[in-house]
Amino acid sequence: ELPEHLQFFLKETRSNLDIESIVYPTYNTKGDFKVVVNEFCEWLEIIVKEREDEIKFDYRNDSGQVLVCLFGHSMGGILGADAILKYRINSSVIQNPPKIIGLIGFDTPYY
Repeated sequence: ELPEHLQFFLKETRSNLDIESIVYPTYNTKGDFKVVVNEFCEWLEIIVKEREDEIKFDYRNDSGQVLVCLFGHSMGGILGADAILKYRINSSVIQNPPKIIGLIGFDTPYY
């Protein structure tokens, strides 16, 4: 419910933006967490590229930029933080990383 409520609220208050809430599929937190982070980053890059390709053909949009704000519950908050760190650490290697503008983690056991 939270993703839908958030999307509705943002669309109502930021009518000049196209808002889309996308939920990452359930994942297993056991094992090597770096593998989970890499899989999440690959998924995020695909989603962002698809949206950016759609924007190129939408003549109403003149910005052509997809901005991402990550929301994570519990281990999802850690997953989001680790993804941001991965992009920052590897910024010279990763071409066109997603433009992540924020992370909100709730009930997340940050250390």
